[in-house]
Amino acid sequence: MSQNLNRKGPGLVIGIPTLGRPVPLDWALAFKGMNPPINYNVNFNLVFGQQVAEARNVIAKAAIEADARYLFFLGDDVVPPAHCLRQLIFRMEQDETIGMVGGVYSTKCDPSAPLVFQGNGQGSYWDWKIGEFFKCTGLGMDCNLIKVDLLKELSKNTEKPLFKTVDGDNFLDGINKAEMWTEDLYFCQRVLEETSYSIYCDGSIICDHWDVYANKKYRIPANSLPMRIKAVRHQYKALLIGHDIPHHFIDENFDVTTVGASDMEGDWDYRCQFNNLPFEMDEFDLVVRGIGNSEELIKGWYEEWIRVLKPSGRLIIRVDDIFNEKRLADAIIAIVPEGKKEICITFDPIK
Repeated sequence: MSQNLNRKGPGLVIGIPTLGRPVPLDWALAFKGMNPPINYNVNFNLVFGQQVAEARNVIAKAAIEADARYLFFLGDDVVPPAHCLRQLIFRMEQDETIGMVGGVYSTKCDPSAPLVFQGNGQGSYWDWKIGEFFKCTGLGMDCNLIKVDLLKELSKNTEKPLFKTVDGDNFLDGINKAEMWTEDLYFCQRVLEETSYSIYCDGSIICDHWDVYANKKYRIPANSLPMRIKAVRHQYKALLIGHDIPHHFIDENFDVTTVGASDMEGDWDYRCQFNNLPFEMDEFDLVVRGIGNSEELIKGWYEEWIRVLKPSGRLIIRVDDIFNEKRLADAIIAIVPEGKKEICITFDPIK
């Protein structure tokens, strides 16, 4: 996959399929407050009064013809947070294999369930936490950023629409062949089956979903698994990043949080990008990186780890190349901000 740097169209198209119903004040304020990253020109495409799959096809076709870079679908009843566009575009820019990334909104019922899926026919996917960034097989389409190059690739098959609502009820040889797909899951299935792109969910983008006629908004239940916060039971907090971290670095005085990259296998507390951790500034007393190297410095990962480390904290980096240790140490020290000069940086050579 390669990025088209000669693109003449807008950086972003915001597409809104709508039946023309009233929108809540929250939505209007959120829409007004959405800001893309710096130097992004934005086109808006509103399609009124069409069935949702057809409206999405019209918007997607226009984004392709305009040679846009990204298409963002926003529902007229979904209220995203203010940082939504910047965050989703940031996620997309870090990994060229990502074709679609979206936030989380939930069903309009009690109890509400997230429109995030791992496998079709399995219901909502609940095994994630606020702030995580993870692969999935399907998302609701009303807070979703799509790479237009992905739309172009799928459009090469002219026999299939990009979006389609399937509602069939047929019998063949006495066997029920009923099939029902909403247009968003139909599109996601095509992405995964016909392209090499991945679909990701950003658990830091939590949206409200409004029923404007009942004057009620729905959100993931506060007592659900994604909303639960890891308890703090000990005096100190340690963050372990990646594989191959021996436990002699920590003792019974530490609460341990483990982080793995979104494509790493393992039983992690959080899945995320290492340069965008879902933690507060100055949160951890100890940060340990499994295997560190100079390439991570270029990606800006170390600045993020120092951000979550307390001013008097300790950063331990396990290295597999002792000859680069001094050069890596000098480079890391150079990026430590003035208020954190007391941080202790230690290298642990891998035998």
